[in-house]
Amino acid sequence: MTGAPVADRDALVDDADGSLRTSRAARPRGLGPLLVAVAVIALAARLVPVLTAGTLRGVLGYDDGVHLALAQRLLAGLLPYRDEVFLHPPGIAVLLAPFAATADLLGDSWALALVRLAFMALGATAAVLVALVLAPRGALAAAVGGGAYALWGAAVAAEHTAYLQVPINVGLLVALLALRRAAPGTSASTPFVRRALAVSGVALGLAVTVKTWVVLDAAVLGLLVLSRWGVRAAGRWVAWCVAGAAPVVLPFLVAAPGAFWQDVVVTQLARPRQDKGLAFRLGTLDPTAGLHAPPSETVALGVGLVLLALVLAPLAAATPRRVRPRRWADPVWWGLLAAVQLLALALAPSYYLHYAAFVAPALCLLLGAGAGGLVRVVRARGGRPARVGVAALTTLAVVGGAGLALTQPPLPIRSQVDNAALAELVAGHECLWARNPSFLQVADVAADQVDAGCPATPDVVGASLLLHAGGSLPRTSARDLDALVLEELAASDGALLAAHRPKQDLGPRARAYLEEHFTPAGRAGNIELWTRRP
Repeated sequence: MTGAPVADRDALVDDADGSLRTSRAARPRGLGPLLVAVAVIALAARLVPVLTAGTLRGVLGYDDGVHLALAQRLLAGLLPYRDEVFLHPPGIAVLLAPFAATADLLGDSWALALVRLAFMALGATAAVLVALVLAPRGALAAAVGGGAYALWGAAVAAEHTAYLQVPINVGLLVALLALRRAAPGTSASTPFVRRALAVSGVALGLAVTVKTWVVLDAAVLGLLVLSRWGVRAAGRWVAWCVAGAAPVVLPFLVAAPGAFWQDVVVTQLARPRQDKGLAFRLGTLDPTAGLHAPPSETVALGVGLVLLALVLAPLAAATPRRVRPRRWADPVWWGLLAAVQLLALALAPSYYLHYAAFVAPALCLLLGAGAGGLVRVVRARGGRPARVGVAALTTLAVVGGAGLALTQPPLPIRSQVDNAALAELVAGHECLWARNPSFLQVADVAADQVDAGCPATPDVVGASLLLHAGGSLPRTSARDLDALVLEELAASDGALLAAHRPKQDLGPRARAYLEEHFTPAGRAGNIELWTRRP
């Protein structure tokens, strides 16, 4: 099969044992409209709840504000690790820098809105990429996989604002698409395979600059490359990964190698473990996660068994035939990828709903591949029953997708804010302290405060974890979080606090200072202004 013309690559589909064959489903009819439908559904699932709640320029969480704040401060010459605490690689700050640059022209709240719209579009792109990877397996496979990703609860929750998950999912899916087009059995010396290795390597290299978890994806895909094309090809692929990551990471690593290692590696490994057991974590993998209370242990066990069957089924199909890894079908590798990712989710010390989106691409690819396999089995029987069966499966997929769309839980909307009222409330203050940088952004004062040199820690939670791990904070003599907040409050003439928990993360000294020197002066939505007493 190594002599197959490049033009026919997309017509090659792997069987369960890894062998290649020509398939009429390689380019399913109506693929273009299907991809458009998947993109529209995915974008609507992420955008409509935010627009309905009126929170596109409001507070949707904590991490998105941190990421935009780091980008704004990066443009002002303040580097993560050297000047700021940040517990992830620097890719997200670099990615958001163009959006941060729009704050001076449009205002911080609109810069934040543009970031959110861009990440929703990335989520829709990821859903389309899932469908494209599955396209050679038929229209139903592409529709089921892409549609599942478009509506998967954890993916929607992770992709309605600037969390880390969607850039790394897009990077992984681009890599998988490139490797799928270079099917097993093709020679590593062909230009087509060389291009596929370059594209997949650079895509994963860029993804790892956003979150270190991507090294797990790289390990699985590296084994795939090694098994299919040998050591030399694997070496070239690793070099492309490095080429993708180096331009983003090296400037920050060179500027502060010790702080980079402390923040990104040591502090992450030393994170205290949250009290979120396996039942909770398995429950977040439910596509409709958020519709119900945390699952019982029985429900969680059921979810776990279904996931285990989905992940292991491709490998189980290949093992009895003693198929060598170099001939394994793509679903076997997707299953191994999902297994590694699920293990990471089970062992992660901290855990939130959007973490579960890490495994969404692999699980959706497996679901789509399973649907495509069922269609092939039905068609193999031939005749009218086959056509009826395919129609039934297609109807089931459409009805199931529509049902999921109708029952999709609302996104975790935090606070609707009247941006104009908040901006008027804070007018006249030069330096405002906020635990959540989003508060400064929705008030349209974040960029001005950076220009004014106001003392601030964009990631207070990250700073507390760094101190817990024995690290030291940059650009301050404070040795604990209480002292840090006290130092910043003392240099501020106001504070923007969560109205329901105004003293969150304030230690005894900072709390006493706030109560003695500040007084509540007004409220906009869930954001409360405390201003310094005369």
